[in-house]
Amino acid sequence: MGPGCTHDVLSEETDQDISASFDYSLKTFGAGQAAEYLLSLDACFLRLIDNSDLGRKRNEIRAGLRSAAVASHVVFYRIDANSLRVVRVLNGSRDLPRQFP
Repeated sequence: MGPGCTHDVLSEETDQDISASFDYSLKTFGAGQAAEYLLSLDACFLRLIDNSDLGRKRNEIRAGLRSAAVASHVVFYRIDANSLRVVRVLNGSRDLPRQFP
């Protein structure tokens, strides 16, 4: 799969990751920064839909997994047929391989 994925799908874990990060940003940095966080993720997702090969291969974590950095977070995704599936959005300071049992 190369450029031009037709759609993206967020996993349930991704929804939870984004919600938790948004809540943390809101409490710690305020509404403006929390909104910027969501906008930066959205921009990343759109870039990846347009060119899914932009991310780094992460086969050391799991076969077929790719990642892209967004500020202090890492977006993990897979390319399936004509779709992009975002499987996690994690803070880069975490032990990332442990998040994929």
